[in-house]
Amino acid sequence: NGALSPEQRIHGLVANIKVLVYDYVSRSLFKSDRLMFAMQMVHSLYPDEYGAHEWEFFSGTLANKGQNSSSGGGGSGGSGGSSSSAHFPSWAASDRRKAFASFASTFPTLVRQLQLS
Repeated sequence: NGALSPEQRIHGLVANIKVLVYDYVSRSLFKSDRLMFAMQMVHSLYPDEYGAHEWEFFSGTLANKGQNSSSGGGGSGGSGGSSSSAHFPSWAASDRRKAFASFASTFPTLVRQLQLS
């Protein structure tokens, strides 16, 4: 008759609390800090959703030496990274070309999956 099991109710309440926490905390932040807060929250709630070195890259703690070793470990990903950076998205601002090249060399498989062109 539409009655929810206790597990379903708890799952719904947890999801609701996550949204409420994000809404109320983000209201108190400067707009420029909201994206980083959202990333921190997602990383805390779902750490397994981040691939190797993704969190370090997006939080700005991945050193250049670490990027070189991670892109080299991808086998054929090295040549895929250079072709990905050559396909800089036309909709992206030209001042982001260097950041995109760094992203593409670090995560060539992800760039291919995203189909940004």
